Amino acid sequence: HLGTPYEAYDENGEKVWTRELDLYGNAIAGDSSFIPFLYQGQYYDEEIGLAYNRFRYYSPESGTYISQDPIRLVGNNPNFYGYTFDCNTEVDVFGLAGTGGAYMIKLSDGKIYVGKGEIGRMNESIEERTNKEVEIDGKKQKRTVVGKAHMSTNGDNELGKAVEYKALENEGAYAKSGKK
Repeated sequence: HLGTPYEAYDENGEKVWTRELDLYGNAIAGDSSFIPFLYQGQYYDEEIGLAYNRFRYYSPESGTYISQDPIRLVGNNPNFYGYTFDCNTEVDVFGLAGTGGAYMIKLSDGKIYVGKGEIGRMNESIEERTNKEVEIDGKKQKRTVVGKAHMSTNGDNELGKAVEYKALENEGAYAKSGKK
């Protein structure tokens, strides 16, 4: 429920509205009609009890959308009624899944891979890099994922490149290669 408003103030800085949210972002106290915004771009329509996300409606009661994602599998979520594939790393302000992004994968042998692309591309990269046996601590074994992150750039390829570059820079890739 990060990004969900829970307080409002007037021009004098006086609190004029508050609501309390549970762990899942559901209102447990307060008037939700005063500020109708819910999680990341959702506009709550009190009359019908649904949240509008520009392309489809979300049911806070059931925790799902009431119609399928119009971009279907392009959203990298096999559940067409879901929010995003991974709400820890993705935000879907339009009720669609993001397109594009950058990712980082850390494997059990200490190697770190950084790439640009959709979360599906990250998952393909993980599959590719964990299916082969490599030598770890003198033994042939398959690598496992010890950490991963993906950031959607909503189709902005230049932003994806910038995120990829910064992640590589933070891991010292350019210092090791002598390139900038």
